[in-house]
Formats: sequence, structure tokens, C-alpha cells
Amino acid sequence: MIAEKHLPNARRLRPLYALCGIPLLLLATTLGYRQLLQKDEFKERERKQAHRRILRPGPRGDVLDREGRLLIGNQAHFSAVLNLETLRGEIGVKKISLVRKARILKQQLLDATTPTPMPVENVMAKAFAFGLPAGRPVTLRGKTAGTGRVKVYWQGERISVTKTSSGDWSANLASHNPDTRPTLAIERAKNNIHVNFAGLCEATFPKADQGNLKLHSHYINNGNRKDSVRIDGIRLEWEARYAVVRKYLSEINRLCGREEKLSMGELKRHYDRRLVLPMQLAGNLKSGEFAALIEGIPVDSPLRIVTEAVRHYPYSSVAAHVLGYVGGGYEPDVNAIPEAD
Repeated sequence: MIAEKHLPNARRLRPLYALCGIPLLLLATTLGYRQLLQKDEFKERERKQAHRRILRPGPRGDVLDREGRLLIGNQAHFSAVLNLETLRGEIGVKKISLVRKARILKQQLLDATTPTPMPVENVMAKAFAFGLPAGRPVTLRGKTAGTGRVKVYWQGERISVTKTSSGDWSANLASHNPDTRPTLAIERAKNNIHVNFAGLCEATFPKADQGNLKLHSHYINNGNRKDSVRIDGIRLEWEARYAVVRKYLSEINRLCGREEKLSMGELKRHYDRRLVLPMQLAGNLKSGEFAALIEGIPVDSPLRIVTEAVRHYPYSSVAAHVLGYVGGGYEPDVNAIPEAD
């Protein structure tokens, strides 16, 4: 008689328990190590990432002569600044508007190239009639044929061309006369010419060295078939930022009667180097301008009026050989400043 031996079913699940339990044990051990032993290290990393140290020099003392007359003092300097960090929502809305506008322009240009290519004059006329963003130029760029200079003629006038040592060239069409036919002629350019319509979209005209520029629905680049009209999301992001900042600058000019201008390069430099600081749009405000901005700017506006102390010389260059800065021989110890990192 053979006795029946019974094996519990749970024994079969032991390898599965081990397979799931070991990774969970390693995960719990690692989390405990991070939370308990490396807590201070990660807390310091969080502080460095979330905080920025901005060192602002304090107002310097007055310099008097032996009779108590002021030779060097401090004077209030008023300026209008803009907090870029508070504009993210407004920039996002503006970008959506520009994207929709760019898609419409792109579709109109592509539809016009079917079934036959469209001459460059008709492309420029259609783009300007569409309504490009105000204050933004139409940019042309390409490669130079040979060692000569590229010549660009827009509506019968020669346009300034910038050329690099590598043979790249670019030109900006800053203005457009609606009463004149939008003619465009380019000499000594080779390969493809790229025309950017105020940051909305970019069109490529192939075979520039053969003249008679025409826009096709597609073109061939290094054996690859590409769309002749393209939209760049990164460029549209910058165009949205620039449009929003220019809107507030226009408000300052309207209230103060100024003609302050802002370039895209200045805006990009501020974003790259001084994003945590407000961007100055108008400096050295006079008393009337200061009062106009205080009265005209809404309370919840991202525009602010700030005051800084600047050096003031009542007698101009008197005793400049004595009062001039020659250095004090003092070198601050950066490591001695708390949280200097």
C-alpha cells in the first residue's frame, strides 16, 4: 500500500514571493538610505536650485570738502522694469495665437503653389497682404556664390546685407510700401534662399543661382524631400515673448512720450543671463514721467517703478584727479558670504 503524500500549494509560490520580495526590499533599503543618511545633501541641492543670490551694492557715503560742500553724493534713479517671470501665462496665450496665424499663412502659401510654382513677387505680396506681426522684419538668408558680395534689391531699393566668413549672408526687409509692387531681386546667391516671414513661418526658394525664384510645394536637400514652408516652434516662442514685452514697452512710451526701442537680441541676452532679475525697459525717468507711470500703470501690472541710488557730482569734473576712482585695494572674500554658492 502506497501512502499518498500531500504537498501544500503555497510551496509553489515561494519562488514568486522571493522574486517580488527581493526588489521591494532593495527599493525600501535605497529609499531609507536616501531619506535618512543623505537627507542633508539633497536638502542642500534643493536650496541651491530654488534660491538665487542677488548682491546689490548699498548706497555709498558722501564726499565733502573742507568747508562742508558736497562734492560727491547719491541721487535717486527711477526706472521702469518688467517682471518676466509673471508673463508666462500671457506669453502662452500669445504663442497659441501666433501658431494659429502661422498655420493659416503656411496653408495659404502651399495652396498657392498648386499646381504650378509661385513666383517670389507673388509670395511676398501674399505674405504682406496676410498681415505680418508689427515691428518684425522679413529675413532673407542663404549662401554666397563665389567671393563676391550678395546684392538684394527690395522694391527697387538696395538692402544692406550681412556676410560671415563662412559664406553665409542675411538681410532684413524692415519696411514695405503697399503702393509699390513687392519686387525682390537677389544677385550672387547660390543654392537655396530661405525667407522668414516675421517669425511665423519660413519658405525656401530652391536653385537661387539660376534666378527666377519660385516657391514649390517641396524641394530637395541632400537627396531628401522637404516641405518648402515650415513652422519653427522655438522661434514662435521667442516671437511671443518679444510681442508681449513690446506691448508693455509701448505702454511706457505712450505714458511718458518716449520712443524707447527693444531688439530681439537684447531680450534674448536678458533671458540667458539675467532671467531672475526684472528687465529694465526705461531708465533715468524724470519727475513728470515718474508721476505719469505711477498714475497710469494698474496695480496688478507686471510693470514696476524701482528706485536706485547713483553717484551724483554737483560740480561735474571739479577735482576729478582727486575724486576719481583709483581702487581701494580691497578684495572681498566670496567664501565668507553666507550661501555664496
